[in-house]
Amino acid sequence: MPQHFTSMNTQNTLIDASNALDKAENAVRQVQSHTTKTMIAQAEQSIDHAEQAVQATQNADNQIAARSLKARLENTIETLADTQSEQ
Repeated sequence: MPQHFTSMNTQNTLIDASNALDKAENAVRQVQSHTTKTMIAQAEQSIDHAEQAVQATQNADNQIAARSLKARLENTIETLADTQSEQ
């Protein structure tokens, strides 16, 4: 039974990170269409939260999912940086 709880905790960590990334990606899309200091700050805050959530997945049993989340995070950070450099 303890293994079942560990598996569920790992799964929840991955889901939490995915949800945090969804929010960060949405915030970056908003910056792309409405580039303001406030929107950029909100996107950066969302990315910070997503970074923490993704970091929590690094010891997950499902390393394929953890690597996928990390790649999404890196892409989101890069997209925000590109958007800011275009302004």
